[in-house]
Amino acid sequence: MPDTTAPGPDDLQAALSSVARAIAGSLELKDVWGRVADACRAVVPFDDMGVSRYEPGERVRVYATAGDPSARALEERVFTRPDFSPRLWPEGAGWPMQGALVEDAERELDRAFRVDRNLLRGGFRSVLWLPLGRGEHPVGSLVLVSRRPGCFQQGHARALEVVAELVALALAHERHAAEWRERAKRRDALARLTVALTGTLDVRAIFEEISRIAQEIVPHDYFILGLLTEDRQAVRIHARFGPRGTSDDVLFALPPEERRFSHCDYYLARDHTVLDDDRVLVQFVPHRDPSRPLSVTRPLDDQWRRVYTEFGVRSALRVPVRLDGALAGGIEFSSRQPDMFHEEHAEFGVRLAEHVALALTHQQMAEEARRATAAHDRAARLGARMQTLVRELETLTPHRALGRSRKWRDVLAQAGKVA
Repeated sequence: MPDTTAPGPDDLQAALSSVARAIAGSLELKDVWGRVADACRAVVPFDDMGVSRYEPGERVRVYATAGDPSARALEERVFTRPDFSPRLWPEGAGWPMQGALVEDAERELDRAFRVDRNLLRGGFRSVLWLPLGRGEHPVGSLVLVSRRPGCFQQGHARALEVVAELVALALAHERHAAEWRERAKRRDALARLTVALTGTLDVRAIFEEISRIAQEIVPHDYFILGLLTEDRQAVRIHARFGPRGTSDDVLFALPPEERRFSHCDYYLARDHTVLDDDRVLVQFVPHRDPSRPLSVTRPLDDQWRRVYTEFGVRSALRVPVRLDGALAGGIEFSSRQPDMFHEEHAEFGVRLAEHVALALTHQQMAEEARRATAAHDRAARLGARMQTLVRELETLTPHRALGRSRKWRDVLAQAGKVA
């Protein structure tokens, strides 16, 4: 039988001291997570201990693991509410299991859900789940797992309360520092994008540079600018950057199932799964607007099928581009990996789309000015040619009827006005 007795006060004090020293001695919790786990193992038996961070949109990111080598593959993986069974994320709860434990995963969990399935595949039978942070908005979870059923007791949860508070404090400090760095990076990237876009009258000429700058903020495999056709039923690729394989002028039909998102500030697809019946299941990042669906299923034509099979697109961020307040198209970042984009990326994408719209407006104005100048030049040449013809005719004959008629004078007058 596993040892489930509560730790003694000396063991607990030693563990807490070790955890505090490890966290205080590093700027990144991930760098010392193995030491934190070793200290905790002295008071609580487990096979693996991990920490997850909560992100906007009911997203849970696996931050670090220690113990079982197979769990390392889960680091930086992102899960959302639909990935958890009601046992792990109860209906109505803001976050996954808070301060709860699973005594026998084989009996209590459901393989139909992604997180449950990962736990069961790893052979884990017991789970202890502790919140990191107090109140209604915890920063993450401390998760301990064991391959022995009934391994954890509430006494273990109480023993780890102080550890959880120390880990929560470390994560909060890291988050604030990361947010400050990200804000600075976004400001710098937008400043460089502004310089690049204001220095050109053709967005396509600098699209590779735009993609390279945006890559620092929104990691992506493909970056596309598409413009709506006149009938607004399809999108024509105006510019793109990423692996080649299709022409720049290709048309993509706008699926009716996704037209409902045309009025939204952004579109976040966490994963695309091609089904057997020539359809694709699109799963979205949960949005604060409850009326927006968590998923849609739509048919695939040949062009869209290539996107998800040949190019392997899994996740996507799409932001509308509006000209004079009307939807004109959009920019899209896409990745071969699922769960690559979140709301902070979307905020940057919205700002980028505004800059692209301004550049397209300037491009349109420049094209209109070029057309007007060309028309003016043609009219001026026509007027000059007509005057030349009149002079030539007057030198060839003494008759001056040509050019004196009212209709002819009207023609000359109109040509002069156009010129």
